Amino acid sequence: MACEIISYVYFCVAEDRSGFKIGVSSNPIRRTLQLAERIDLANSIQFSCQRSDAFRIEKSIHFLFEKYRLIRDKVDGYTEWFSFSAFDEIRKFVVHNQDKFKWIAHGSIMPSAEIADIRYISEDLTLADRRTFNLLLANAWDNIQDPVLHHIRLHELRSSNPNNDRPRESIRRLMKVVVSFDVVEDGIKREVMSQLLGPCKLDHNPQGLAYYSFPEPIRNAIESSSVFARLRRDLLCQFRSKYALSLYEMVQKRVNLSFKTSDDFGVEDFRQKLGVEKGKYLIYRDLNSRVIKPAVLEVNRISDVECSIDPILDGRKTVGLRLSWQKKDTAEAVKNSKALPKQDKAAPPSAPALRVVGTETGAGETPKTGKRLRALNTRECEQLKKTFAGYDIYHFYDEFQEWLERTGGTLPDKPPAAFTAWMREYYKITGPRQG
Repeated sequence: MACEIISYVYFCVAEDRSGFKIGVSSNPIRRTLQLAERIDLANSIQFSCQRSDAFRIEKSIHFLFEKYRLIRDKVDGYTEWFSFSAFDEIRKFVVHNQDKFKWIAHGSIMPSAEIADIRYISEDLTLADRRTFNLLLANAWDNIQDPVLHHIRLHELRSSNPNNDRPRESIRRLMKVVVSFDVVEDGIKREVMSQLLGPCKLDHNPQGLAYYSFPEPIRNAIESSSVFARLRRDLLCQFRSKYALSLYEMVQKRVNLSFKTSDDFGVEDFRQKLGVEKGKYLIYRDLNSRVIKPAVLEVNRISDVECSIDPILDGRKTVGLRLSWQKKDTAEAVKNSKALPKQDKAAPPSAPALRVVGTETGAGETPKTGKRLRALNTRECEQLKKTFAGYDIYHFYDEFQEWLERTGGTLPDKPPAAFTAWMREYYKITGPRQG
């Protein structure tokens, strides 16, 4: 007889304890992320069973505890909500009748590996590389657990650059990266090491596809974590620092935990989690001023969460770091969700809303005027990187191209000089990033 497919009957608890949902899914975490209500994953539970039994079991529980059913607005799954006051009673009932319901196993929806921060142990990734990886994840999310080649149009991984050189380079670097993260399996804590990205195939056609895959350890870690689905695509393209993007990922893995609001790390462990290059910022004072403080400032200003990082001292020596987090209130989160807020002297005072690639309007859809900047050559790129050290030159050059198309500006004879003048006038960036 063919092996039956496993499904889950889940009890998803609303974060505000207004009720809990009893439903069926092959992937409860993914299902909870589709709901309008915020779910407390740490206190939600699931029961595995054969798919042929799952819906029969669900309907039986619904029928037996009908008196606790809640009346909700007609949204997805609105008939499956029950009063939270009955949570313990229903849970105990189904556990006690395990043999009748044919459970295979039951436990928390949130697996022990939910907080599995990735440590980058080879190759340095740029901000563009990290954005690319998150966009690849978002594109493949619906079947992320399958050992298949996912595909995405190359132009969805770039801005308005006329060719696909940058996403190709990013994908090549991602394939070289080796990462590690901790998991708990059978009660034993283990370090898992893997390539970040598996085999890929890239079309040469400018409008062609990128085919890509994830190694099994990465697939397993991603499938068991809800963080990647919570990363907002509109925010991914607003971060100007790769350290800030890494910090945002770390905070999003924790912000929905109801039982803790801080985590402690060793200094070197925290450096690896942020992706700080080997040999850079070895003194804590430099790490704090160049990496930690700017990253915290950027995350707090751009995203819908707030965080702080404080040193853990042994006498006068910093021996660790404490990351604390909280959600912003709704009004502040909405205010910051549209575009970048004003910056301090170390960053641009204002910025336009940055276009998100590969969303509703499609990639690269700015008013086409035929004014296409030529690509910068290597010498020009290196000079601009020195002039504006600490900024993603490729990203801003793409923004310059979009600005020309949006405003119908004159195509410059000398793009590097025009770009430099634009950075100083439009973004008020006059030199290297400070601090």
